[in-house]
Amino acid sequence: MTNKKLVLILIIIFVLAILTGLGLSWVVDNSRQQAVKPNESNLQEIASGLNTEQQKVGDIGEVKIKDATTGQEEILQNANFPLLITSTVGKVIKIENGYLTLQGNGNSFADAQPREIKAKATEQTKVFDAQQKMTEGVTAINSLTLGQNVLVEGEGNIRGKTEFNLLTVNILNL
Repeated sequence: MTNKKLVLILIIIFVLAILTGLGLSWVVDNSRQQAVKPNESNLQEIASGLNTEQQKVGDIGEVKIKDATTGQEEILQNANFPLLITSTVGKVIKIENGYLTLQGNGNSFADAQPREIKAKATEQTKVFDAQQKMTEGVTAINSLTLGQNVLVEGEGNIRGKTEFNLLTVNILNL
C-alpha cells in the first residue's frame, strides 16, 4: 500500500468518526430536550382533578419577569422545572397540633433554596413507615420522629408553597 492510499484511508476514517460523533450528539441532545419538555396533556389531565386554588403556583422562591406588553410580573417558566409539583422531600423538625414541619430540600421551589415547610394533616392523611405499614388520619403523623427523612405529597400543586394540606407521608430509609 502506498503512502497516498494510507493517508486517504486515514482521512476517510477521521471524517467518518467526526460524522458519527456529530450524529450521536444530535440524537442525545434531541432525547434530552424531549425528556424535559412538560407533556401538556399530562399536566392538564392531572390538573383537571384539582380545583382552581389547588392548581395555583405559590409565590415563594419563584423567579419573576416583567411582561413587556402588559408590564405585569409573571412567573418565569422553563422546561427544567415543572409547573405542577405534588410532592417534596424533607427532614421532620416538628410535629405539633396536627401540623408536620419539615426542613425541605428546596426541590419544590424554582430557586431551589431549602425552606421550612408546614403541612397540615387531615382525616385523609396516610403515613407509611419503612415497611409500608399504613396509619391514617390527623394523628397518623404522631408516629413520625424528629430527624426522619420523609417524602410528603400535598393536596394539589405545592410548587412555591410552604404550607399545604398533607395527603401522604413516606418514611425514607436514607
